[in-house]
Amino acid sequence: MKQQDSPPEHPRARAHGPVQNSEVYLLRQHLPPPFTSIPPPSPPSPITPAEPDYLVDCSGAVVPAVNISSLTLADQTSLAAACDEKLAAEDRVSKGVHVLATEAAALQNLATIYSGDKPTRERFARAVDVLVRTANQGGKVVVIGVGKSGHIARKLVATFNSLALHAVFLHPTEALHGDLGIIGEKDALLLITYSGKTPELRALLPHLAKELPLLLLTGHQKPEGVELLRESADRMARKGETILLPAPVHELETVSFGVAAPTTSTTAALAVGDALAIVVSHEVHGDKEGGVAGVFGRNHPGGAIGKALAESQARSEPQDDCRDAGVSETELSLSSSPSSESESSLGSTSSDEEDGRSTPTSVTSLTESSTAVASAVDDDGEEDVTTPTITAKPPTSSTQPTILSMAVFPEQIPLFTENDDSVTGVDILRAAYASPSGWLSLDDKEIISPCRIKALPTAELSLPLPQIRSRLAISKERMVPVAAGTDVNVAKAWIRGLRAAMGPASQYGDDGVVAVFEGGETVGYLEVGKLLG
Repeated sequence: MKQQDSPPEHPRARAHGPVQNSEVYLLRQHLPPPFTSIPPPSPPSPITPAEPDYLVDCSGAVVPAVNISSLTLADQTSLAAACDEKLAAEDRVSKGVHVLATEAAALQNLATIYSGDKPTRERFARAVDVLVRTANQGGKVVVIGVGKSGHIARKLVATFNSLALHAVFLHPTEALHGDLGIIGEKDALLLITYSGKTPELRALLPHLAKELPLLLLTGHQKPEGVELLRESADRMARKGETILLPAPVHELETVSFGVAAPTTSTTAALAVGDALAIVVSHEVHGDKEGGVAGVFGRNHPGGAIGKALAESQARSEPQDDCRDAGVSETELSLSSSPSSESESSLGSTSSDEEDGRSTPTSVTSLTESSTAVASAVDDDGEEDVTTPTITAKPPTSSTQPTILSMAVFPEQIPLFTENDDSVTGVDILRAAYASPSGWLSLDDKEIISPCRIKALPTAELSLPLPQIRSRLAISKERMVPVAAGTDVNVAKAWIRGLRAAMGPASQYGDDGVVAVFEGGETVGYLEVGKLLG
């Protein structure tokens, strides 16, 4: 068999060897995508919350929201000024309330002194005797003062005269230049000076008749330190009576307000003077026709008060017609209610005056002998006047319980006699448990109420009494004085107002004690919390 011829060799194949090439065969079929220089997208940003439609401004009011970015500089300045103005207004009101609360505290402190301090009460009673004697013998009250005390003196003269107690004002400087002639031999002198050493009064004192009684209304509670009293020693040696009437303040005006301007001091002096005028007028005019209210009405025919008094008198005229028609006094008395016995058409004398006792007049208008003219304002008032109810003492009836009906009487409070360092809180707790009223008396000046005993922490029961005495006991000076005839609701409203001004941590808190007084004596005690509860 013939072999097939092989292909001819390439002429250069033998000379150069095997032929090579550079081709590369890729076996992978799917290639990656081409590289790109654009980075991947960033994650989404959080959603910005929408701006509120309303905001609360600097004064606490809700107002429409304002986009700050849309405000101009002038707009922003205007908003800041408005906010500052509102804050300034709030600050003004706050400062005003501070003044009112401070003066209210000063009056309460004054009432506490006159109801609980025996020497002060005795001096007040003596001063009333002097002025009553002066009025009955046809004399007058010569009130002397300079500066702000002079203004208080002029106001007191107006009050005395409106109550038919003859009074005149005398300026100490003018007195040394001829006005001393206004003083008569039956007169009484009332000097007003907070410091007790006013130079003008000291210069006048040697020229005043030494036989005349002198009342000194000052900021000192004790005679020590009153220069005018030391300089009037020869007056007492010559039968002239000198009586100190204290009108102190609970703190200096520089402490209260940062300035020594007469504020609380003049308020205190005015209150004591008003107390004198009211009490003296009741003793001088109480047995006259119409009583004090009738006298005041005749002296005050003008203004809103005069109009109200005239309307009250007009309503009483039909009773006179009944008498003219032949109706007897007995028939008229039988037709009236039992409670009207103490309320005549123009007032009557209080029971305390009838039995000879003089009741200190509280500056808080809660006394048993006060003249009430309801819904009436003075000459300059602009309010509509409603018909007043004029009485000589606050109304007390079975439908209006008095604060005395809620009080614990002193005879129900046992005296805790073990008063030494060995006595502990446990002993006090044991004694209070045995007390029929739950109250205890440490001495004549301190009382322990049930709520104070209950509030004593368990850890302090083992402590000696001297260490817990301030927490348990309350002195009479810290009690809230209220007249026994005061209506319960009236007392509640009064104490709530003082608590709002002074704060619950003051003597008007729930652990405070009300001292119920009658005829100048404490006749009962009551916890403030129980009264308000």
